[in-house]
Order: sequence, then C-alpha cells, then structure tokens
Amino acid sequence: FLLAAMSSLNQTPKKDIEKLRVDFIRSLEKIHAAFGKYAFRKFSRLGGRRSPFNKALFEAWIVSIRPYDKALVLKNKEALQRRFANMVDRNPAFVRSISSSTSSYSAVNTRFTSIEALIAGVLS
Repeated sequence: FLLAAMSSLNQTPKKDIEKLRVDFIRSLEKIHAAFGKYAFRKFSRLGGRRSPFNKALFEAWIVSIRPYDKALVLKNKEALQRRFANMVDRNPAFVRSISSSTSSYSAVNTRFTSIEALIAGVLS
C-alpha cells in the first residue's frame, strides 16, 4: 500500500502536492483546535492521563477531518472530545483498532469508519 502510494505521489504534479500539503496543515490545525495537547492520543477524559502519541489515530483523524470547516470544528470541540472519550471508554473494537495489529485491514477499516462516523455525527 505504501509503495503504491509513494509511486503515485512521485507522479503527482507539484501544484497537486502543494494542495495536499495545505490540506494536511489545515487538518493539523483543526485537530489541534479541537483537542489541544490531547490530539492524536487515547484519552477517556480531558485532564486525565495523556497517553503517548498514537500513529493510528493520527492517520484516521488527519484524513477524516479534512472536509470540515475549522470554525465548525471549533464550535463543536467539546462534543468531539466527549464523543471520542466515550468511544475510547465503550468501544473495545475501536480501541483494539488503534492499539494492536493496527495495519490489518480490519483495524484500518474500524478506526476510519469509527472516526468518520464520530465526526459526521457531531458536525453534520
């Protein structure tokens, strides 16, 4: 998968690469605005223990938050935080998808589907 993606990116025009770069930075800004120091970390409540940076959460949030406006994300940040913490507390399949065997098809599918549904449920 990574090899195919890199091969495709190597063929991508510079203007398209620049758009990807801008989209990536905007996604980072949105997630930071919503989660602050808890961005890309498993947590069951803000103010609680802050787990290490989680690469699986990073990829799912970066991609899934992209189409949403930053103002909308900011306006609903408490709901995003609450729903995410609830998902970490009450959805063992999701927690497994960000904790172990994270590169399996099932784990990737579970975490992307879960994060996309969370975001759509709050922001749509």
